Amino acid sequence: MRVLCIILIALCPLAILAQDAWVAEFPDTVGVEERFEVKFTLTNKQGEGFDAPEIEGLVLLSGPNTSSSYMFSNGESSRTLSYTYYYTATSEGSVFIPEALIFVDGKMMKTEAGNIIVKEGYTSRNKRENDFDSFWGFRKFPQAVPDESPEDKKKNKKSKRNKKTYRI
Repeated sequence: MRVLCIILIALCPLAILAQDAWVAEFPDTVGVEERFEVKFTLTNKQGEGFDAPEIEGLVLLSGPNTSSSYMFSNGESSRTLSYTYYYTATSEGSVFIPEALIFVDGKMMKTEAGNIIVKEGYTSRNKRENDFDSFWGFRKFPQAVPDESPEDKKKNKKSKRNKKTYRI
């Protein structure tokens, strides 16, 4: 009995890692006129017959953009297939994201439906960029300084000539 328990405990992480998933990823809140993505991702299965949902209240900017990857590491393989759409919202309110459908091994899989809240003046993209910049220690570059006027250049040259340099 102990041996069986140990084997089950040892195999549980492998079962979790190898799970098949069909999920939709989108932000909870966006700003009016802000560009954002809605991404549908299939993990560890080969899908066909993807049926994207029609989302009312949003303007489609780009999509579907497809991406696929296959990784083989330490005897384990994993596969990911993604469909990405870029949208923008034109007015405040709540937007319903319906289920997306795909067929895997002859069975239909659905993502979970959800809502996106659209707010005036909200900028989630800028917040994420600032968080990323501060996390990695990036600094904003200073603004370009306009060229000096010819009069300023003459003054600077005169002040440099008056300096004396001593060698030791």
